[in-house]
Amino acid sequence: MAIFGGADRPGQRRRKPSRLRLLAFLVLILLAIKRLGSPPTLLSNAIHHPITQHASPILDISSSGGDPKSGSETYHFTGKRLRGTGTSLDLGDRATTLPGSLFAHYFPHELIVPSCLTQAPPAPPAIQQSAKPLPIADDWPGFYGAPWLTLLNGNLIALLHVYAPRRATPPLPPPEFQIYPDQYGAQTTPSFSSSASATFTRGSKAVLYRVFLTGPVRCLDLVVQNGENNGIGHLYYQRYHHYYETNAIFHILP
Repeated sequence: MAIFGGADRPGQRRRKPSRLRLLAFLVLILLAIKRLGSPPTLLSNAIHHPITQHASPILDISSSGGDPKSGSETYHFTGKRLRGTGTSLDLGDRATTLPGSLFAHYFPHELIVPSCLTQAPPAPPAIQQSAKPLPIADDWPGFYGAPWLTLLNGNLIALLHVYAPRRATPPLPPPEFQIYPDQYGAQTTPSFSSSASATFTRGSKAVLYRVFLTGPVRCLDLVVQNGENNGIGHLYYQRYHHYYETNAIFHILP
């Protein structure tokens, strides 16, 4: 009689491993290899195809800017990280001319525009070069080519050659977008300068001058109330695979 019960009892046969269990285990191994690949294949993929984290843009627009390596993280725009698609813009009513504007109070047709992150850029500036500036009398007030400026956390942002028509909306002449960093040190040359694509939308209360870029800034929504010489700029940029929004007051340089 065994003290600890480890010895076999007289006449008792040892249990052999179940062949059915062994077969099931082998089948599971084969299925795992077939689904995941053999260990050498997985190691090869890890060496030749490293896993990278790509940016997840709010809108799937090919080559629309916002490259996290383009330098937006060096300007410190102090924006807030977006959880949605940015600020929707209330421009008033769609009817801006007579006779429609007379009935806008009783039959409103609101013009609320989502942010520039939800819109694909228009034709690139190279195609828009044929758009010539109009006479000043034919331009919308404040959009006759004068610069629009703002100072954002020490960065001077300039929007040059800003034109928009008073009546129809043909292709706009491309503006120039510039960033002068550390303006407390009076830097005289921009660290970033690029031609941009632009669109113009009129409402009964305000107008929207929308700029699309490739670089440290993804796009800019400049909203100017009718009759004002300043406006709110909603600037969007990408940093570390996330979109941010920062707002600033733009002033027209007389």
